[in-house]
Amino acid sequence: MDHKRIGGRKRGAQWLTAMLLLGFVLSGTGCGRGQDNLPSSREEQNLAASASNSPDEEMKSVYMPSFTALELGAGEEPYLACLWGDSLYYVRRQYGASVEDSRRSICAYSIEQQQVIREIPVGEGYGQIVSYSVAEDGSLYVLDFASADGSSNDMVTWLRTYDPQGQSQLTINLREDARIRTAYIAPAVDAQGRLYVPENNKVVLFEADGSPAGEISLEKSHSVVSIGKDADGSIYIGSVDRDGSCSLSEVYFEKRQLGEELKNYPNSGQTVLIPAYEGDFLVNTQEELFLYDPDTETSRSLFSWTECGIAGLSALCVAEDGEKGILAVLYEDGIGELAYLTQGEASSSTAKTELVIGTFGAGDELKRAVASFNRRSLQYHVTIRDYGSEYVPNTSAHEEAVTTLNLDLVSAHNCPDLLDLTNLSAESYARNGVLENLEPWLEQSKVLNREEYVENILEQYTYNGQLVSIPHSVSLTTLSGNRRRVGEEPGWTLEEMMECAVANPDVELFSITYSQEVLRTCMWLGKSAFLDAEQAECRFDSEDFRSLLQFAASYPKEPDHNYIGPADGIVKDKVLLNQLYYINAYQDLQMYEAMYGGEMTLIGFPTAEGEGSGCAFSSDTAYAITSRSEHKEAAWAFLEYSLGRDVKNGLPTHRKKLLEMADTTEYARDNQGFLLLGLDGLPLPQYDSINYDGWQYEYHPVTEEETAALLYLMDTAQAASPMDDTLWRIIVEEAGPYFQGQKTVEDTAAAIQSRAGVYLKENRQG
Repeated sequence: MDHKRIGGRKRGAQWLTAMLLLGFVLSGTGCGRGQDNLPSSREEQNLAASASNSPDEEMKSVYMPSFTALELGAGEEPYLACLWGDSLYYVRRQYGASVEDSRRSICAYSIEQQQVIREIPVGEGYGQIVSYSVAEDGSLYVLDFASADGSSNDMVTWLRTYDPQGQSQLTINLREDARIRTAYIAPAVDAQGRLYVPENNKVVLFEADGSPAGEISLEKSHSVVSIGKDADGSIYIGSVDRDGSCSLSEVYFEKRQLGEELKNYPNSGQTVLIPAYEGDFLVNTQEELFLYDPDTETSRSLFSWTECGIAGLSALCVAEDGEKGILAVLYEDGIGELAYLTQGEASSSTAKTELVIGTFGAGDELKRAVASFNRRSLQYHVTIRDYGSEYVPNTSAHEEAVTTLNLDLVSAHNCPDLLDLTNLSAESYARNGVLENLEPWLEQSKVLNREEYVENILEQYTYNGQLVSIPHSVSLTTLSGNRRRVGEEPGWTLEEMMECAVANPDVELFSITYSQEVLRTCMWLGKSAFLDAEQAECRFDSEDFRSLLQFAASYPKEPDHNYIGPADGIVKDKVLLNQLYYINAYQDLQMYEAMYGGEMTLIGFPTAEGEGSGCAFSSDTAYAITSRSEHKEAAWAFLEYSLGRDVKNGLPTHRKKLLEMADTTEYARDNQGFLLLGLDGLPLPQYDSINYDGWQYEYHPVTEEETAALLYLMDTAQAASPMDDTLWRIIVEEAGPYFQGQKTVEDTAAAIQSRAGVYLKENRQG
């Protein structure tokens, strides 16, 4: 979609006046780095989001956000939002009980008048608007996936054009007229009305009358990912190579060629080039908003979305207005808003208490929670410190990042106040005393009640009598099997699992079976039979561990990459044990039960004693307060707020919300919260039907038995605490030669015991 800057340089004051009339509250403080009381009114939130957190500077230049509601009407979504002129354009998707009721159109919403001033019908029945752009004069250029008669037959992508009054002009069948099959990026339109339609590694050209005008091909290693105009109307494309590097090139229609490749363009994922003043481009990476200068081939960050109290994922589109203003359209949790960010001086007199949360790869939910908290809190501001989002586990870079985090946790001046435990070992940090006991905070909380949470989950995060985290949501993982092969009762020991495998030689053990994977799976919850990290003791030279090594060595040494999917592994009974990853809903168990023909046993991972369900859980969101934090009350305010948010992924640990999931029939939504519609224009249920390599299943309402089965897993699951990276590497390094037949099992076990024992004593916990 083509974003046009709103007005000219002198328009800023007029626009600001209009925003004030619409209810914006522009305070004299700012967000650059900008729970006491979390304001509910938008005016209070504007003030909270605008507070500076830079007490070491009297005045600092920042972008100050202000918000106003986007009044689109009940059920309206700003789908495929686009800013042009004084209007917000979006796709209106209307649906009823059947496909005959489905309508799709493009609306122009006047920001000043706060109402839709124009609606352009595009299609009825089967079809979807893929993307669109707005020309200088207000003409529309729409990519519409549909058939010629509105049925589901022979659907193709059409390029439909409309004049400024919404009258249909051109209708081009891109497959027949231009051999375009996969167009999804909205076409660009130059001042002469000529069209530029991207597809993969080429740009297809059309004259203003719709006649084909040739194409421009990129290098085979490049793909077009965005297109748009600069402030002067010149057409540019953004492309990405196989290494993920992005660049810009000007498109010359008459010459049918591209201009010089401009490097260092930020990789944002946006399909629209957003013009800014003086020939620059705005680039929204959903983390930050950048300004890219084609002349110098450099970019600079204008601001971080999170620090302005905005989740970057919710920023649908942006445009520059005035010399210092940015307008953004936001959408999250079914609520649309306009955010106006103006550059100014922030006074340290209104500084907030600064909190830091440490993380390894900040997820969307953490970013959303931090942004929302920053916007609403009048006293506190949270900054995300990411220690390792770009580091691959079990590499030297990852180990260095972990070391940096560990040093910070014992530092007197650089310790984060909070810690995101999602990709970390809660047990290790808890036993080293770097995490705060939350029990006293929970007891005096007026917001949270321990009895309302799944007690087993809290117990799994309790070490030496201290509760170190209250996970917001979790995902379950377990092993399943056919009951005629594994029995009916859940839970078993390593010895029992190995005996079962020997008794079923006609099937594969796992979907992918090789020595290292067998060893890893057996030790997932069974490592306590050989390891006591708290006491710095290990028993890798025991007969039981030697038996496990011999069992693992009986399988292929390397994976053959011949993955056996559920349709073959379960339905056709080709796999003994299927690992059910990330059970996040009641329907997941329902589907697998159907695959087994009603004969499923959730046998679980083997454990030292063979008790319980053998189910493991991992936290999707789990935060802790560090013991060295100087702002524990503020950190607790963030925890209380984050736990009150709706769960978007995983199974809620709040028992009432967990039960409500069983009774709720939800429609599917994308990661920005928009309804997903089928080609018939009707909303797609979250759980409707599924197809696994020809095996089809239609979900039914959750039964009491299915509810009880999942609650049992939640009440018995163990925390999936991964083995220490260094310890696991020791095991793999020493076991590798044995698996290859180069060492005896006795020598292998002795070597692992020796190295592991030294490591444990040098890094004793507690």
